[in-house]
Amino acid sequence: MFPENAQFSAPSGFMDAIRDAASKNFMTQSEYLRRCALQQLERDGVSLPAPPAPSKRARKA
Repeated sequence: MFPENAQFSAPSGFMDAIRDAASKNFMTQSEYLRRCALQQLERDGVSLPAPPAPSKRARKA
């Protein structure tokens, strides 16, 4: 689904806080972190490139 991975070091207790926040928002830790990062990028005025358009394949009947 997502072609890139991100990894970073964090202070003690960070993952516990992420787990708690994600749980409160009914999402996975990955989704919570992804949304936080994307929201901050948007606030910083940084845009991601548009995803490629889906290929137009003929459907078999």
